[in-house]
Amino acid sequence: MQEENSTHKLQEEHYQILFDKNPHPMWICDVQTLAFLEVNEAAIAHYGYSRSEFLAMKVMDLQTSEHQVKILQSIFTPQTSSDYSHSCQAKHRKKDGAIFDVEIDSHTLNWFGRLAICILAKDISDRKSAENASQRVNQMYRLVAAFNQTGNINEIYEIAIAGITDLLNTKRCAIMIPDSTRILKYIASVGIDDSYRHAVEDYISKSSDRQEPDTVIIPNLAELLGDEGLARMRDRMGIKAVASFPIRYQKQKLGKIIVYYDTPHQFDEEEIQLAKAIASYLSVSITRKQTELALLASESRFRTLVDNLPGAIYRCYADAQWTVLFLSDYTEMISGYPANTFKSRKGVIPYVFPEDREKFIQIVETALATKQTFELEYRLIDVNGNIKWLYEKGQGFWDSFGNLLYLDGALFDISDRKASELKLQQSLQEKEVLLKEIHHRVKNNLQIVFGLLELQSRSINDQHIKVLFEESQNRIHSMALIHEMLYRSSNLSQIDFATYLSDLLHSLAQSYNVDAQSISFYIDVEVFSLNIESALPCGLIVNELITNALKHAFPNQRIGNIKLICHKNQENRVCLTIGDDGIGLAKDIDVDKITSLGLQLVYSLTKQLKGTIVIDRLEGTTFRLEFNEIADREDT
Repeated sequence: MQEENSTHKLQEEHYQILFDKNPHPMWICDVQTLAFLEVNEAAIAHYGYSRSEFLAMKVMDLQTSEHQVKILQSIFTPQTSSDYSHSCQAKHRKKDGAIFDVEIDSHTLNWFGRLAICILAKDISDRKSAENASQRVNQMYRLVAAFNQTGNINEIYEIAIAGITDLLNTKRCAIMIPDSTRILKYIASVGIDDSYRHAVEDYISKSSDRQEPDTVIIPNLAELLGDEGLARMRDRMGIKAVASFPIRYQKQKLGKIIVYYDTPHQFDEEEIQLAKAIASYLSVSITRKQTELALLASESRFRTLVDNLPGAIYRCYADAQWTVLFLSDYTEMISGYPANTFKSRKGVIPYVFPEDREKFIQIVETALATKQTFELEYRLIDVNGNIKWLYEKGQGFWDSFGNLLYLDGALFDISDRKASELKLQQSLQEKEVLLKEIHHRVKNNLQIVFGLLELQSRSINDQHIKVLFEESQNRIHSMALIHEMLYRSSNLSQIDFATYLSDLLHSLAQSYNVDAQSISFYIDVEVFSLNIESALPCGLIVNELITNALKHAFPNQRIGNIKLICHKNQENRVCLTIGDDGIGLAKDIDVDKITSLGLQLVYSLTKQLKGTIVIDRLEGTTFRLEFNEIADREDT
């Protein structure tokens, strides 16, 4: 019996040593009252209480209020239970008020003859902090993933609200976004009623010009001096602390996150960084979603524009085949083939009319080589074998290094236009044939009149009358010559005036049997065209003046020269000079009173041309005529 007591005492001493030297806080407490019976040095050092203070305390004095029931349930045992053990986690409070996480192991034992509980507490604050950090990281990842997966910007706000309450351990928070007038408005919230939201919005709208700091943290609103109405509203709702964090993307402020607490709250650095991280991810998500919505709107406008274009647009990649990256559906309206039939631009070649295939390739290659836009018209064989005329315009797209990236262009069905052009061309050809026939008939009729006058003149003995007939014949011939040239010309509205004057001069020389040894012609005529409205009166003027020179300037076979000069001046007026170095007009003759038909005709035709005519009588006689082409004058 004595040996058994000695062994038991030795065990108690050994247990006491282990208890005292354990690096973790340990206590022995009464199983019924939970009062501390013993405490080791580690507990005294870690908690800040002295030995005597601990021995005056109970187990529940170390527990936070939310963990007291849990601890009572875990360490309470019946008095008769001598083999009870239990483990749990709790929060303990030190003497200085600091709260930390502990892991508690408890078991019953016989303490100097009485049933007691041994409690060992391990400080797991670091482990809990790491676990919480890992948990927050995972929560943040889930939050970001939820941001990315949602398709609605309002859902993004709701997800952000849920994330803020979880990560910052609050029941109240809100997100404010500026409206069209740049005044902040609540867009999402939890734990905030309508009256408070309206009061805050009204307060902000009245002080919107105030420059608010990026981040605002107020740990205790009781110490804040400000709007009394808002203060009463916060008191009514029980809001004791608040913080706001800007939602900013690059330099653009998109709004702010507001966090509320029901008790004064000292925001630690970790909470501040969490709030800023949420605001940062939220800003990216808002901007991304706004960009997506803007892109969708832009794509919708683009699609509407493309669908309403009377043609097809395309983009090809600059590879060997010109692979099609985009081809609008209007292609099917043009060709009858679905747009996805054409995988590349070179794949279109078999559908191009054979005679147009070379230019289909060559025009584009030439334009790209010179970095110019290209335009071409070609024929395409549609799904029904019909020929469609297409107009294509496009250009290359180069990067900043000069590398060709894409070929962009548009296609338009111009078959109707081509058909109209063909009908118009056929109509014009018919009209040209008709006009040529008219000119030919007019010329023939004039030739008939010319012949009749010639026949009539043969029976006339009066030389004066015979000369008059010849002059009339020459006038008719000058008009017939114009109709002859128009009949033979490809241009039915204008004639080559230089050729006409040369032919007219040659005809007059033959008519008057001009001896080339006696009279020389100097001709200087600029090559230009003149319409029939101007050519006819001008031709008659030339006919009259050349005829007058041939008849009167060189009597008695006098040797002399006749000059014919015609050109256009800088004002595009026709300048005609006809002169001779013959005997000239007598100085006592008033040209304004000359009654001869020839000169009267010259002045009348000049007036018809709305031109001017000047006579120079210094050396022989020279007429200088100047006029605008009639059609040009009417256009102006």
